[in-house]
Amino acid sequence: MSSAKNTILISDAVGLVGAFIITELVSIIGKDATPENLEIRAGYHTETELANALANPPHPSYVKPCLTKWKDVASLETAMQGCTTLFLLTPFTCAVVAQRKVWVDLAIRLGVKHILHAGIHNGELPASDIPAHEEWNRQSEQYIESQSQHLTWTHLRINFDGYNGVVSIGKIQYFLPAALKCGWIAREDIAAVAARVLLAPADHAGKRYRLSTESLSLEDMAAIASEVVDKPIPAVSLKPEQFFSMATSALANPDNDDQYVEYMKSVQSMFQGLSEGLYIYHLEAYPEVVEQVCQRPFLSFRQWLTNSPHKAKLLQ
Repeated sequence: MSSAKNTILISDAVGLVGAFIITELVSIIGKDATPENLEIRAGYHTETELANALANPPHPSYVKPCLTKWKDVASLETAMQGCTTLFLLTPFTCAVVAQRKVWVDLAIRLGVKHILHAGIHNGELPASDIPAHEEWNRQSEQYIESQSQHLTWTHLRINFDGYNGVVSIGKIQYFLPAALKCGWIAREDIAAVAARVLLAPADHAGKRYRLSTESLSLEDMAAIASEVVDKPIPAVSLKPEQFFSMATSALANPDNDDQYVEYMKSVQSMFQGLSEGLYIYHLEAYPEVVEQVCQRPFLSFRQWLTNSPHKAKLLQ
């Protein structure tokens, strides 16, 4: 780590990816450490969230809670003052390019030196051949790259992530054909790669990391789960329209955000395309990325499930 101070801002400490990254950073640095040249700022999106984090700090003192209200540029500017490194992830809406442009422009003006951008795995195909939400994420990458005279960057291109999303009560289920092998990655591995980039950004400048470690079908996961819990676990294939109903429910979209709904329509189209044999780049896996960046093997689904509290759901 450089002797110059590295002040890292995590744009979203509330979402699962950002929370995992902060946990991984603390694990690497040490809970009881007092780093002189490092500060981590954890972004919360409402005054209530921030007040709770300040009243009951979830992390060591070198992790500083701050306010990053998505639509309040003044709060973003305050949080970004003095930062050198930014982890950039914003809400899933069809306005994602404009949202991230606001962050990037602000970062340039305030002297941020490196942006770690969390995007989506895509097949390097023309825009007409990939779902719209993947193109929006790619356009965000392209805008960041166009500002290379001002800062350096690293892109995370995340495939299917978060095994907890497939573990349900007594079954493995998701919005994919049961026999279709897709590329998955544990959120712990996303966080492990991200943390190492944030701590040593110069070592990863200009890199695009395809985060997809293991090619698995729902049937594969169910077979593994059956062995782990010593009980037959079925694989259940849900329909793309079921995803859309869940993702746009009042619980998932309490503000009735039309731009969020538009993004979810695109994700639904991706699931539909995969069921029809399209978007085959989502079947790819690159286990070497985690191994090279983290200097350890990736976390397999079997390892993740064996040690996960989510395993208990399979026994219900």
